[in-house]
Amino acid sequence: RPAICSTVGGFGLLLSTMYASSLGTYLLDAVDHYVNVYGLLFATLCKCVAVGWVYGWAESVNICGKRPTVLWSVGFGLSVVTCLGCSLAISRSSTFEGDGKFLCISIPVSLLLLLLAFLAALWFWRKDHPSNLSTSPQAAVAAVQELMLSGPNKLRGSINECAKEHGNAQLPWVWDVLIKYVLCAVLPALLLSSTYSDAIGNSRGYQDYPAWLQVVGFLFLASMLLSSIVFALMPSWWDWLAGSQSPSLPKTGSTQMLCPKGLKHANSSQQLRRCCT
Repeated sequence: RPAICSTVGGFGLLLSTMYASSLGTYLLDAVDHYVNVYGLLFATLCKCVAVGWVYGWAESVNICGKRPTVLWSVGFGLSVVTCLGCSLAISRSSTFEGDGKFLCISIPVSLLLLLLAFLAALWFWRKDHPSNLSTSPQAAVAAVQELMLSGPNKLRGSINECAKEHGNAQLPWVWDVLIKYVLCAVLPALLLSSTYSDAIGNSRGYQDYPAWLQVVGFLFLASMLLSSIVFALMPSWWDWLAGSQSPSLPKTGSTQMLCPKGLKHANSSQQLRRCCT
């Protein structure tokens, strides 16, 4: 930890000396705009997608089937893209320019597409599990609940268990809906709105700053995103940064991974499942 903090903190100190120049205020404003607007929104969106749609994917496939799970996930993604695309296209027309009435068209269209995806997923589940539907109607309710709220529901259960042990307030089921659906739809809209405002709404970009100043702010954003991706894919680089070992690239097709709590490497699927459990 001291080595990592010293390295990262020292590098940040060198970069922050640019803010002490005569252009420091404008440079800070440009970097703050790109990092806080695009960086935070994108990072939050990635977290919501990971918790809402990636976490718990295997359990949803085991209970509902692969085709219903894929249809529902793809259908929601297409509905969000359709809503954003329709909103952008309609809002630029002369009829709805500068008016929020275009949402009265784009939102119903996306909701209709989402409803079709849900009905298709439910039809494929009924086709793949006819015995469950005829013998136990509750199986359909459980499958729908797993399909709709699989990831956040599982994470919320773990959080509430810890909160209950310590006497803290527990998360309601509304949290699942906010994470998986509301934020995954609102955050892309905010990203698109910010991008449209900087790229098209203002002919000279953010605050009419010079191009090189805006490029510096964008490079700060790109470096943060790139470093996050690199350290997420290659966690051994943190150890190399601390001076404990040399960095290593992940092997393609290898199932070997480092188990938590200092355990040995798991070289087989059974050992891996036992280690993670």
